[in-house]
Amino acid sequence: GIGILPLTAFSCDHVVPPSHVHLSCLSVGPTSKVQLDFRHNSRTNPSVCDELGRALLNMCNIVPGGMVVFLPSYGYEAHLVKRWRETKLWEALGRRKRVYREPKNAREVEGTLEKYSRDASSPRYAGGRLGWGRGGGGGGGAILLCVVGGKMSEGINFSDDMARCVFVVGLPYPDITDPEMMEKMRSMDEDMKKKKSS
Repeated sequence: GIGILPLTAFSCDHVVPPSHVHLSCLSVGPTSKVQLDFRHNSRTNPSVCDELGRALLNMCNIVPGGMVVFLPSYGYEAHLVKRWRETKLWEALGRRKRVYREPKNAREVEGTLEKYSRDASSPRYAGGRLGWGRGGGGGGGAILLCVVGGKMSEGINFSDDMARCVFVVGLPYPDITDPEMMEKMRSMDEDMKKKKSS
């Protein structure tokens, strides 16, 4: 017969030492007055959107190079951009770093990524002023708004200046209160009951 082969475990250390990584979970933004709650029923609240924008703006002051912001959906990304344009946060972000959005058209991804990569490595503000002062502070570089599960969320190596900071905003769970989702769940529950009874 076939004998059981011994399992061999092999692991390598990450190329980035732990001393170069900082992980934080933000429950409130810079004003400390607004909960950063990105569940479906609260994430479009203007105060949540504004507080997220202020948090990104503050990070622009200290993070050199590129910042990648992963959002739960294209719809939410569009909602944020619309809100930030209304409140002038979009302009403020653009004065600190050049801002890019993940294109919906797959043919535009490579060009957007090339521009983002170039600007993420640049020590200049989008407005032309010198950004990376003494001590490696922020200001220069670029921001890339992406969607979890989108075209830019897998298979791209955001190395070095391309991702000195990564924001993951919320999780891309489906909205359980959405009528279409509720109908799918009801249908699946019925199918399970039929399978159990047969």
